Amino acid sequence: MTLYFKRHWNETTGDEPTDTWGTSDYYFETDEEGNVLKQLQIFVNGNCLKYDLDYLDDKYGGISEVPLDLSEFKEFQISEQYLTKFGKTPRTQSFQKLFALPIHFGDNQDLKEHELLLVTL
Repeated sequence: MTLYFKRHWNETTGDEPTDTWGTSDYYFETDEEGNVLKQLQIFVNGNCLKYDLDYLDDKYGGISEVPLDLSEFKEFQISEQYLTKFGKTPRTQSFQKLFALPIHFGDNQDLKEHELLLVTL
């Protein structure tokens, strides 16, 4: 069984270069034991990081290595319908306007392209 969660993190990362990006919302896809399968982090400035089991980390961060405490995350559970697959996009990017089309991505050429879970309202 796959579970989905959205949780706001009201602190900056404390790490360069993402610390100046502001607070962020995390979106997690986990198995029934809380092991993170996919992770999307959208910062207040529009930057977005996405990790999965095929792409664990990069210079900006990485997928959670610790399972989520499902009892702690219960109130943050969302439905699968809240998330939509959205084409090929860079793993790290900047949205000009989040949740609106068209989406324009940053021009950082060293970023790999991969499917991204994009939040829809």
